[in-house]
Amino acid sequence: MKFKVLVVDDTSAKIAQIIDVLQIGNIERANIETAQTGIEALRQLQQNKFDLMVLDLALPFRAENQPSLKGGIELIEEYIKHSKYHKPTHVIGLTAYEDLKDESKNYFDERCWSLLSYSATNQWKRRLSEYVEYAESASKSLEDASYVTDLCIVTALPTPELQMVRQLNWNWSQALPMDSTTMVYRGTISINGQEFTVVAASSLRMGMVESALLTSKLIAKFRPQVVAMCGICAGVSNSVNIGDVILADATWDYQSGKRTISNSGSELSVAPDIISVSDNVISRFQELANRTNIWSDIENKWLGEKPTHSLRAKIGPIASGSSVAADGETIVEVREQHRKLLGIDMEIYGVYAASRAALIPKPMTFALKSVCDFADGQKDDKFQAYAAFTSAKALEALVETLLPYL
Repeated sequence: MKFKVLVVDDTSAKIAQIIDVLQIGNIERANIETAQTGIEALRQLQQNKFDLMVLDLALPFRAENQPSLKGGIELIEEYIKHSKYHKPTHVIGLTAYEDLKDESKNYFDERCWSLLSYSATNQWKRRLSEYVEYAESASKSLEDASYVTDLCIVTALPTPELQMVRQLNWNWSQALPMDSTTMVYRGTISINGQEFTVVAASSLRMGMVESALLTSKLIAKFRPQVVAMCGICAGVSNSVNIGDVILADATWDYQSGKRTISNSGSELSVAPDIISVSDNVISRFQELANRTNIWSDIENKWLGEKPTHSLRAKIGPIASGSSVAADGETIVEVREQHRKLLGIDMEIYGVYAASRAALIPKPMTFALKSVCDFADGQKDDKFQAYAAFTSAKALEALVETLLPYL
């Protein structure tokens, strides 16, 4: 595997010195790219994957700008925010300003990155050489940590959620034991002549803890490139209809926070940890959502009882909680946490959190859930099967536009 390095510094002489250190460390010049401004670095990060970025902290954003003492960290914050940029595996910061080094130390320490002092002596070169050697060694150890399975599907219920997934024409096997508590189904997906591997499993019980445990086990065992959850949820009335499929572009535990006592009684001060979905998934699902023929076709294939309105696809937040909500009040309270809320469930946050905590290579993760009720006093099981069906068929449509292009 080629070890690729991006050197970002606004001084040509220092770039030349850094390249000398890298080449002495047996990194080929052809594998070293350079940038002298933040905007040049972002272009490189959009076009290439780098194992290491050597970054001057005092950096101009454009050639006509003066160097900013926050320029390097602003560059990092910019590429972290957007999925279109490849994130370097390792970052080594360089600065000639001791005050800036002290100010930035915690930022680099929290991310397990290195920060060096640049000076007229050669000590920084020796330290840089040591860190580059470590980064290259660590990258080589990850060569075997590649994806093994294309897609892992998680559901909260064996019936009707996993049942509807297994009705997809994906050449499913019989149930196979993954361990003493979990059974999985293996399959293959054919898309335009390409074959993709898929594994599906259901939790033993509903809830964030169960879904997080199952997701963690599947990731560790099968090392999937994509983790998807599908199934049913409660929807926000007047925002979605029964059967509508929601891509959860953000999720959080709506019961997370601190309870305090006030004059009006016990109150929850919410402190949500919001986890978002890749822009890649959002853009592809948005394209599907605009194709009304897909949703009318899914609706027409359901032979059981269904609502009178047309099926739609939506993109928006779904928050997770630890209990079934059927009082009509909980979902109203949760909507106060996010005005664009479309639904609530008991699992998505657990799935997203488990994927976020996974070892490299981390899977791309998303959830598609269909509305089966509105979490009120009218809650029943009447449309659970229909909602599970529309969710599974939506997953099928999204996978066909996603897997071949990863």
